[in-house]
Amino acid sequence: MYNKKTKESPTFHRFRIHTQRENQHTSFFVSVEFGRYPAYTLNIAPLRPQKELPGLPLTLVRAEKPEEILADKLGAIAGRPFCKGRDYFDLWLLKQQGIKLDAELLKKKLGDYAVPPSNLARGLELASAESIKSEMEKFLPGKYRRQFEADGYAGMLKESRSLIEEGLRAL
Repeated sequence: MYNKKTKESPTFHRFRIHTQRENQHTSFFVSVEFGRYPAYTLNIAPLRPQKELPGLPLTLVRAEKPEEILADKLGAIAGRPFCKGRDYFDLWLLKQQGIKLDAELLKKKLGDYAVPPSNLARGLELASAESIKSEMEKFLPGKYRRQFEADGYAGMLKESRSLIEEGLRAL
């Protein structure tokens, strides 16, 4: 096992922890991120690894509630000068789960990240089905890839954009 620091700034640290085994199919990695931003909600949730790991005890982690994760995702989109497909997938997934936008949390998050609310509109301009597809093909499990490829990622983009538009109206 080894770890590697992959990103660092005054407010953010990211590590990637790898386990390497003789059988490459049982090797895995975990990305751990630490951000120096406040969390306004608390949710204790079980850690669910993507692969079955025999002997792994139940691990509980402190996490934000889904409504705050949604506000964080909108803040990330507003703060980036480019389209990151995973953010749009996360918005789509949160919408599928019925998570509602909390306008006050969104305002707090934009303030925490020092991002002008007007930057959120840029997320509508930057996102395209092509840019999302080119990134997401590397990450998505097959069931999602097949679902999104059926309509050229247009459905994911439409749902994601509707949450961005809702965020703009709330501001």
